[in-house]
Amino acid sequence: MACRGIEKALRPFGITPTEATLLECLLTQPGPSRDDLSGSLDFMSPVDEALADLEQRGFIRWRNDGAWLTQDGMRLATAWQNVISLAEDELLGILNSGERADLNRLLVALCDSR
Repeated sequence: MACRGIEKALRPFGITPTEATLLECLLTQPGPSRDDLSGSLDFMSPVDEALADLEQRGFIRWRNDGAWLTQDGMRLATAWQNVISLAEDELLGILNSGERADLNRLLVALCDSR
């Protein structure tokens, strides 16, 4: 259910959840290698296909020091973050701020353990 909500929120932007996650990674930590991106998103698929699509559409650019968002990529990543925030609020609306913090901490621990 949550994934469908995210997919629906991203539809107007023409990107998949995997592409959105890659854009988010590049927005917050520019310059990772292809291996770094694939390794950090190993639970998602297909990362290589998503990277190729983002590059072909002009949202990312590869340099010797890794992947970087283009201006269009930055605009796209910033625009959909607001939409995702609203979708998260709808999904997690039953949780208070402490419960949300606990959930976030548990999710980070889960991701870090992989």
